[in-house]
Amino acid sequence: MRPLSPKMEEVLMDLHERDILKQEPLSTYYSKFCKGLLERGLICARPAIIEGKFIMAFFITNLGLNYLDNTMSI
Repeated sequence: MRPLSPKMEEVLMDLHERDILKQEPLSTYYSKFCKGLLERGLICARPAIIEGKFIMAFFITNLGLNYLDNTMSI
């Protein structure tokens, strides 16, 4: 796998923190930072309901969690 840019690592860690803290997922509004993460399978996009609105949102995958475990010692 190609190395991630610092911004990609930041987004991946943000998604992990949102998952742990049970916060709202990251909407696909931020998709320009996530294309490479999606292509690598580190995140996925799926529907979510936020404040009564149906949106597409990003979520970290098991592969993304493994990446963080192996490279960032979370």
